[in-house]
Amino acid sequence: MNKNSHLGIPGVYWEKNFFAETGENSYTLVANKGPLVTDLFHYKENSYKSYALSVGQINRYTFFGKSDQVISAKLVDCRSSSENLHKKIEFNFKPDPTQCLVVERGIAEYFEGLDNISVRSEPILFSTNKPNGHDLGDDSIAIPLDKLDNEFPIISPSELPLPNEALQFMLKREQEVIKSGKNVKSTSNLYLNNKFYKISLQPKPLY
Repeated sequence: MNKNSHLGIPGVYWEKNFFAETGENSYTLVANKGPLVTDLFHYKENSYKSYALSVGQINRYTFFGKSDQVISAKLVDCRSSSENLHKKIEFNFKPDPTQCLVVERGIAEYFEGLDNISVRSEPILFSTNKPNGHDLGDDSIAIPLDKLDNEFPIISPSELPLPNEALQFMLKREQEVIKSGKNVKSTSNLYLNNKFYKISLQPKPLY
């Protein structure tokens, strides 16, 4: 269970979580090595609305839910330097809090079977000194589900590790915005018709 025993594409693999046993069939999860920043998502809907592609972020996901619930994953390699460019893998798995799924930068991801599943995300951030379209504050590119594998974008992942404090600072700013209760403008990245688009969303009052 390491990066050398991948799931069909190098950079996609399971990794053991850090946890401490607290009793019979009971344990406490602790943060894995990295920025010590965790996001927790709970899904009411079954699946992603599109593929999601990160340019400068390693994603580490721990899935919580019923032990017999089946989750399906589809991943496409979009890294320009990869021998597996545009290779697609598909596999099924069940929630297991003792391990996390690692998805490297430049690999598009899609999950379904997520209804009533909670996911712990422990990202590791990278930056770049080259123009590769990476936006540190919004590093997720949406790719329509009807894209053929060979129509996925080709990107160069960011390679310069950011200090843990960078992610901690970003999280602090996000928390400040949430606490303020203000409606703030947000952006979203979309890959459509072989072009990248940045969409700006400005919340407006209903009345």
